Amino acid sequence: CTECRTRKVKCSKERPSCAQCRHHRIQCIYESKTNRTPLTRAHLTSVEERLTRFETALHRLFPAGNVERIVLSLAQDQNSQLAEIGMPITTPGQTVLPLLPSPPESNQEQVPLTLPGFDDLPCNGQTGSDIQVGWDRFPQTPDMPDENSLVDAFFNNYHPGQPFIHEATFRAEHDRRLSNTPSLAWQILSKSVMAIGAWTLESTDIDLQLYNQAKGLLETIPLMEPGSLTLVQSLMLLHEFAQKRGMQDMSLQYLSVAARMAINIGLHRESGNSTFSLFEREIRNRVWWSLYIFDSCSAKSFGLPLLLPENNFINTSSVMNIHDETLDPTTTSLPPEVNGPTLYSGLISQAKFHLLANSIYRRLIATPCISIAEVQKLEASIDDLRDSCPSYLKGSGSVLESNWLRFAKDRLRICDKNLRILIWRPYLSLWTSRVQSIHDENDVYRESAFRCLHATKGLLALVVDSIRNQRYTRLSASFLLYCLFHATLIYVVFLKAGSSLPESASFVQDIRLIKRVVSQSWIGNDAQVTHFLNVINRLCAPFDTPTALVINQDINSQAESRHPEADTVIPNDPSADSMMTDLLTFDWSSDQ
Repeated sequence: CTECRTRKVKCSKERPSCAQCRHHRIQCIYESKTNRTPLTRAHLTSVEERLTRFETALHRLFPAGNVERIVLSLAQDQNSQLAEIGMPITTPGQTVLPLLPSPPESNQEQVPLTLPGFDDLPCNGQTGSDIQVGWDRFPQTPDMPDENSLVDAFFNNYHPGQPFIHEATFRAEHDRRLSNTPSLAWQILSKSVMAIGAWTLESTDIDLQLYNQAKGLLETIPLMEPGSLTLVQSLMLLHEFAQKRGMQDMSLQYLSVAARMAINIGLHRESGNSTFSLFEREIRNRVWWSLYIFDSCSAKSFGLPLLLPENNFINTSSVMNIHDETLDPTTTSLPPEVNGPTLYSGLISQAKFHLLANSIYRRLIATPCISIAEVQKLEASIDDLRDSCPSYLKGSGSVLESNWLRFAKDRLRICDKNLRILIWRPYLSLWTSRVQSIHDENDVYRESAFRCLHATKGLLALVVDSIRNQRYTRLSASFLLYCLFHATLIYVVFLKAGSSLPESASFVQDIRLIKRVVSQSWIGNDAQVTHFLNVINRLCAPFDTPTALVINQDINSQAESRHPEADTVIPNDPSADSMMTDLLTFDWSSDQ
């Protein structure tokens, strides 16, 4: 017992009390035996392997977070709860760091409230307004733009195409926070806005510095927290920035976290007894449908599953087609919608398009080889959606229209072609695999394959013409580059099926045109261009040589003499053909 060990006398080891303790009339205490872990190499190896498994699991749970800081913050939370109920705290081997540094002392009065539309991140029962960090102002030099210039660049260049942040409210909040200690969520959003603004100005490395600051702040947030609307907006901007900077893996991680956080705070559902104001509801709708479009585009661009739920689980209202000045935080009744173009017309039309596109995409994933009759029904639904578009979103963009309206119109036309390629593409693969029926004009697969080719030619003509006329800023470069890549892959599938296919020589000419456009026009500044050209050169190496081109032309001439109607299965678009003829002779080197 403890007493005998202390007095160094022999203990009789009787229980509940030994002879010595009974004689001295003291309490006899037996301490529990300490189980020590074996200090063997095998045991240490098993512990290291177990730790590695836990670290791997945590990195998968928090792909965009600092795992070590998250674990430390959770341990700190547990210790705080134990202290509140009077339980002893087990001190780990290392000091537990606070989740955020303490706010600096300031004599200025702190304003805890935020303007509507910018909530703050809840953490441990507090709002993000209570969790504050010192405002890390961007260092200014004479040749660098100030913060207001970067915010202006964001709203002038990026915002018209992706209007999910309310400009007037953001600017008012930004000015107010410059004189008060801002919350963590607001800092992340503000730096993300300025990073994209700097990128649109092509300011060397300033955008990356701001992005890294936003990323560093984001890593201090435990992603087990429910999140906030402000943080979802920040993650969407970081997703966009990483994509345009060529960091595709990080871009997809930001999008994944944003999607889960949006569902967690209920952006996909509307409640009749909601306490949100009219303005806050509309901002939430704009954020949700913008995120929905981002998810849809990424899934189809990279061949990934959709992150957001199916359409029947979503009841969020459509964005209102109104002007910004008619709805603000003080509005008490909904303004009437405008029967004409507004800043949100493109967002509304894109949301409707991607609702249809996602239902088609899920259908194709569930059953890749659907019947031709069903494909025709799907294409008819695309026709119906196109016909239902308002008149101000139909046709090609005019030079007299604003840039954002022209982009909204052209993007709809380009997405329409992309979706048609997507639904007919499975039959292109089936037809090219049936070597014996390649020249059979009655083959139904052949007709379907040429429908895919017809949509591809239309897509290529639209995209190349848009690049030639320099209609958009560099923000659209990644979108247009993906469309060119999609068109090139269709041509490659045709060429790999055999050089005797109709128009194979013209396919090689079109691929050469695409490479000239990408390498010699303004789109060549996109971060993904080098990778794009490397992939295309590898895929087209067997066909894009002078010898191969001559052979293809000779074989095509023989094929046309045997099958003069081979290229008339699907009538070509005359405007697309004339446009391509003009573009083939265009001097791209002078269009820098």
